[in-house]
Amino acid sequence: MTKSELSVITNAKKLNEWLLIATRATPKNWRWNIVDNLLKISIEIIRLIHKANAELDESKRFAKQKMVDVELFTISHLIITAKKVGVFTGNQLEHASKLLLETRRSLWAWIRSETNKTTVFSKQDAE
Repeated sequence: MTKSELSVITNAKKLNEWLLIATRATPKNWRWNIVDNLLKISIEIIRLIHKANAELDESKRFAKQKMVDVELFTISHLIITAKKVGVFTGNQLEHASKLLLETRRSLWAWIRSETNKTTVFSKQDAE
């Protein structure tokens, strides 16, 4: 496992842990819709990262990595919605945004490293 692969898992776990703590005292009327979806998606992100990491086929791995990116966009939308309805404060929105950004950056670093490996191996095979 490369450093960027490990960092995407670490960053996704940090996001999940933060969401668990930040939503602990959420009012009941938001607990079973926005909060439940936030937590489910954050767990799904971690699960998809592990599945992508275990995938040997490059195209299937890339598809799973793209699924992680889609889930990150979805959770981003939910976090903004949570702020609009009063589940999160402005500071919490800012912190969540930073965690999401770090997770996306590490995801794309991982994708780039995989693309670079493929390119290097393709050039070696051509020679």
